Amino acid sequence: MSTTNSDRQRDLLQDAERFSYKEIGAGEGLDLFVFSPPGLVEPAPAILFFYGGGFWEGGALAQFVPQALHFASRGCVSIVVDYRLGRERGSSPLDGVEDVRDAVAWVSGQAGRLGVDAAKLVLAGASCGAFVALASVMDPPAQSVVERPAGLLLFSPIVNVARGAGVGRFGGKKLAKQVSPLHRMRRGLPPVILFHGTEDPDQGISEIEALARKLTRKKNVCELHVFRGERSSFFNFNVDATLYEATLNLADEFLVRLGVLGGGADGAATTRLESWR
Repeated sequence: MSTTNSDRQRDLLQDAERFSYKEIGAGEGLDLFVFSPPGLVEPAPAILFFYGGGFWEGGALAQFVPQALHFASRGCVSIVVDYRLGRERGSSPLDGVEDVRDAVAWVSGQAGRLGVDAAKLVLAGASCGAFVALASVMDPPAQSVVERPAGLLLFSPIVNVARGAGVGRFGGKKLAKQVSPLHRMRRGLPPVILFHGTEDPDQGISEIEALARKLTRKKNVCELHVFRGERSSFFNFNVDATLYEATLNLADEFLVRLGVLGGGADGAATTRLESWR
């Protein structure tokens, strides 16, 4: 299990059910942690969360536990997924993309056991976790190893690795451009909601806005919420509780509009901010 503070990680994940979804050699495996809705009796939507790690510097597996608990209360099977961060495990970032696909395939294959409706499976990620989630769906349907997710929730995503530090992580500019979502746009992608700060040091807002334009031009559903003056971690509960609640509210409402979640008085949070444009 990848951690920055193992004791805190264990505390936050102690109420989840742990499963191994993949072996990666030398006796090491990758786990996912399932928070099930109270009283689950019918197949439910599922959200797989992929934590961020800056620019592949390593991160906190339990980053999305607050969001996972919210969506579990809303009737979703919420799943926190461990995957390979390139620098931390000596792997390529593309190994992380493979891990996303394998995690989705495992959850889909275990849908009955987990109480999951595989047709309502959502991917969520932060920073490089958002990159691997988005990159995992970029292949055309005929080449994909998993079915198209019902939606993507992307927080401070990295979308272009073809310049700057990303080039070295991907073994050169040619490959980096080939795998950058910004350069691989196509029709038929899952609906996407993007949250990004204008002062994000890892991915400039201009490239996020370019991604949103390309998604829309290809007739994909896309919502972009830009947060002025914010850096990459603004949406985390332990960074800014107000912005955490605001982004959670927007994500919840997005999934209601997609038909993944039900609406009603017990639905999303109610915070409204004027800090984004």
